Amino acid sequence: MMLVAGYGTFITNAFSSLKEDLTATQWYWNVKVLGRHRLKGWKRTMPKGFRYAIIVPDENSHVDLLVVKTEEENLRSIDHVEGYPNLYNRIEIETQWGTAHLYVPSDSFKHDFFPGYLDISEDKWQERIDMLVCPLARELFPEFFSDSVKRNGKTNKQTQNIKIEV
Repeated sequence: MMLVAGYGTFITNAFSSLKEDLTATQWYWNVKVLGRHRLKGWKRTMPKGFRYAIIVPDENSHVDLLVVKTEEENLRSIDHVEGYPNLYNRIEIETQWGTAHLYVPSDSFKHDFFPGYLDISEDKWQERIDMLVCPLARELFPEFFSDSVKRNGKTNKQTQNIKIEV
């Protein structure tokens, strides 16, 4: 088994198909949703004209990642979907569940496709997450939904750092 962390389509795909046992479908493979990991020193953004979220270094920010567990034989498929190694690099980060793979924009992506990507400060992907209609995801992981936080005035402390047995 291996861990993968995501910040864009990983969240929307998993939450759209989340089941009671915390399994979900990511493109062509199944995952077990473990929970949220807050990664400091990065921010999520969506370059103008681009259809997906990216994360970029920003020492004053953080990004909430969804960590999932999946079979190791899925790594090649995940690499393909993520455009590794041309568009994205695969790095390893430490989470409360162990080391996870995370895909970040490659130098080629940053310089060839979006040379002004660091000037973008909006997180348009949050709007896509907020549009999801998945009561289970909203109940278990309210910190991913900005409209839940605004409606409740705060995140649910019981689920803020939910840990699932692995």
